[in-house]
Amino acid sequence: MPNVSFYILSSDQFKDYVKVITKLAVKAFEAEHQVLIYSQDAEILKPVDDHLWSFDSERFVPHVWVSSDDEIDESDPVILASFEPAYVRKDLLIQVADQVPDNFAQYQRIIEVMYQTPECLAKGRERFRFYRSQGIEPTTIKL
Repeated sequence: MPNVSFYILSSDQFKDYVKVITKLAVKAFEAEHQVLIYSQDAEILKPVDDHLWSFDSERFVPHVWVSSDDEIDESDPVILASFEPAYVRKDLLIQVADQVPDNFAQYQRIIEVMYQTPECLAKGRERFRFYRSQGIEPTTIKL
């Protein structure tokens, strides 16, 4: 079973949410983990993609936004997807979708990121209860 952590931002700003997702992906990339950032919503993935291109003028994090398994290379360090890819190493899932993906148990680690909007928090609570129902005790980290 995966190690699941909920990162709860004190901010209600979407831009802060995107920054934290990016920061977590960069940290995992630097630790040589493959990262999947998963959401069905392009409105979340697009700003994350943009921020990965521009977060630091002196560093680059290689990443790819894919729409099918055919576009994934096993060596891609950071993958953004709005579907559940079959061909990733399953090191780290940064889960920003409304629903937990079907293949969640295959990941070593899952990070859920939430910010202070009623909708985001309500859906996060549902996912927290889901993990518990699967025998996983998530940790909570308040930022």
